[in-house]
Amino acid sequence: MKNTKADRKRSDSERNLKAVKKQKTGKPKKPPTAYFVFLEEFREKYKRDNPNVKGVTAVVKACGAKWRSMSEQEKAPYVAKAAQKKAQYDDSVADYQKKQEAGDGSGEKSDSGPEQSGDEEED
Repeated sequence: MKNTKADRKRSDSERNLKAVKKQKTGKPKKPPTAYFVFLEEFREKYKRDNPNVKGVTAVVKACGAKWRSMSEQEKAPYVAKAAQKKAQYDDSVADYQKKQEAGDGSGEKSDSGPEQSGDEEED
């Protein structure tokens, strides 16, 4: 049994390292859906109204029930916020991809750049 706990700890730390590596790449994080935008606000309100409830599952269950009971009109502000965040995400992904392409291309250009600048100085 000790080996399994050690294996679990090792696998947890490996997952954490993978998460850190993903964050270091600079790639934009995917935007939240309308439900998750709602969840952020609902979680704060729920915790204020129910300070004794500490379990995450209770909050998520209450949030899910509330979300299902809401009409499309009530969900509209969250859908709009999610769409706005999606547009920001699309822009940041485009910028990220440009940086990635420029990073690959600039490495090649910088190698040939000093050679050219050296030739220009001699002329």
